[in-house]
Amino acid sequence: MKKFIILLFSTLFTLSAFATNELDSVLKTYYTKNSVKGSAKTVDDYTWIKRVYLDLGGRIPTISEINSFVNSKNPEKKNKVVDSILASEDYVNNYYNFWADIFRIRPERLSDDVGLLKSYPYIDYVKSFIRTDQSYKDFVYSLLSANGRYSDNGATGYMIRDNGMPLDNLATSLQLFIGKDVACAQCHDDPFQDYTQKGFYQMASLFNSLENRERRKDYGEIIKRIDSEIKEITGKDRIDNNVRQLIAANLFNLKDDDNKTLKLPHDYQYNDAKPFEVVKPETLDGKLKDVKENRRSEVSKWIVNHSDFPNSISNRVWNNVVGQSLIVPEINFAIGDYPEGNVLQYLGVYFKDHNYSIKSLLRLITTSDFYSREAYIGSSETFHHQSILVKRMNAYQIWDSILTLVVPDVNYSRISFSKYSDLLEIDWKEISGKELLDRMEKIRSYDREINQNFLKYKNIDLVRSSYLMNRNSFVGQFLKEYGSSDRVLIDSSNDKGSITQILTIMNSPIVELLMDKKSQIYQNFSKNQQKDSIFLSILSRPSKINEKEILTKTKTDDLVWALINSREFLFRK
Repeated sequence: MKKFIILLFSTLFTLSAFATNELDSVLKTYYTKNSVKGSAKTVDDYTWIKRVYLDLGGRIPTISEINSFVNSKNPEKKNKVVDSILASEDYVNNYYNFWADIFRIRPERLSDDVGLLKSYPYIDYVKSFIRTDQSYKDFVYSLLSANGRYSDNGATGYMIRDNGMPLDNLATSLQLFIGKDVACAQCHDDPFQDYTQKGFYQMASLFNSLENRERRKDYGEIIKRIDSEIKEITGKDRIDNNVRQLIAANLFNLKDDDNKTLKLPHDYQYNDAKPFEVVKPETLDGKLKDVKENRRSEVSKWIVNHSDFPNSISNRVWNNVVGQSLIVPEINFAIGDYPEGNVLQYLGVYFKDHNYSIKSLLRLITTSDFYSREAYIGSSETFHHQSILVKRMNAYQIWDSILTLVVPDVNYSRISFSKYSDLLEIDWKEISGKELLDRMEKIRSYDREINQNFLKYKNIDLVRSSYLMNRNSFVGQFLKEYGSSDRVLIDSSNDKGSITQILTIMNSPIVELLMDKKSQIYQNFSKNQQKDSIFLSILSRPSKINEKEILTKTKTDDLVWALINSREFLFRK
């Protein structure tokens, strides 16, 4: 009887330690059906805590976070850590970079044709979506159907981002939101798919009702009056271009004109229509057509209700955590064409059933037994989602992890851009040359205030990558060197290593910064002069027995440099 009780408790403990959720059952079916052998070994606590902090929080864990998790005997400790990170600013700052790369958000410039117009209200809007876990369906609809002035509604930033490029914006939106690449059909019938150039223009006609800018009849008179007033104040003939851009920025006021039409291009060459012929609004599948009113709102609903809408983002989120999409490429897929399609179909249904909650999707993945298994190392050709992939940190994670070793709270910055919206908006009836000059000076002062909000070490802003305002700064160049997206195209980042990356750390003040007496890694080391704390700080694990000799023979700053450049630090496994 005693042996039976011991065996029972042992079995229950094992089931608790290797608990599965519904995702594990779906993966098990996929493995069986496709003769895939899943990873059998569970990672240790040190590996798991680094893994989940990087994937959800975008940085390595601190020593206290590591010790708290490793020393806990709570069988639910993994779930608690996941929930804690998802409720934190770590998650907001990490996943802002994910979305900013997808939406191509450049903080210093929203639209190419109005350089003064910053992305600040748009950034606030996206971060609010992340923080509150707003329904992704509602969020995307708000971006596609947004109306009003940019200073009043940050959601308008999505459409203003591609101002003057409506066809490109449509192609990007379909790639991103429903995983359909119709870009070729802008110029000709797609030779490999059923998308035609006429069909593309019919789809574009549904969005063509959008008017990005006000067509003010008094605009010329206002400019003439303002120019005269400013010249009288400054005594100069030349008008500050930023003043002109401030006025131009206030023309952005999104509204719809359903009487607008769209014509085929002058070089249209197919027999089903003629060049310059007006096209009738119609979706790619023909299910929405002959829309007379609220065309953009109706096509936005068509997109967010498309069968692949939840699948497309589930595929991207899976890639961001696991290291490879279930279906490649992300911008153009059909679930039925892939053996992994059933897994993605399940994720899409789960996502939809949980009110399109990104956090719920991430919680499902990171609390699974699958996520706790030893990572896969090998060729992508033989990778079939046996476990997560070993992958290099992205540029943002590398910088934010370095920052974790320096400052006590990496999320100390709490910038709100609401003041910028107030400074941007002008009253067309009351505006004067003097007020515009004063307003421009306040905007410049505001930009300086933002940068002054950051802690600094020499010329380095000690701030998380999500708050980077100047891409020409040291941090901006560091991120670029390590492969961050230029945010001109979606999916333009890379995680390839290079010699220049090593030289970047070697020839920069980074090691000096890490060994500064105020840095967290130095303070942890100085408490007991134990170099093992350096291992725990950088690699998120204690040193091994065979590494003890290295600790005694290596200078502290050399050890820091070596570990920061090591594969173990740079890779999530």
